[in-house]
Amino acid sequence: MFTSYLKNGLPSFLRNKAYSLINLAGLSIGLACGFLIVLWLTVDLTINRYGTHLDWVYQIVRNHHSDAVVHTWKSIPKPTTNVMDKDIPAISNSLH
Repeated sequence: MFTSYLKNGLPSFLRNKAYSLINLAGLSIGLACGFLIVLWLTVDLTINRYGTHLDWVYQIVRNHHSDAVVHTWKSIPKPTTNVMDKDIPAISNSLH
């Protein structure tokens, strides 16, 4: 079956090279983008899903404003967690 597709498609591909290359490039870019989106969503949806009481888990991020750009980091300094443990009674455990 695959060979019949090649026998029918190859002459058409050779006759219309520019049109076929545009279609092939579009298909390749679309598949690559689709795979990257699936990978991104898989990583985003599976991080930190291993514990119990997931509604109690929060992540603190740090924003740094420079010029017109905002940089965001997922890490905070260790003294910040120590201060939060002491000053905020709702925090039972914290990790750095």
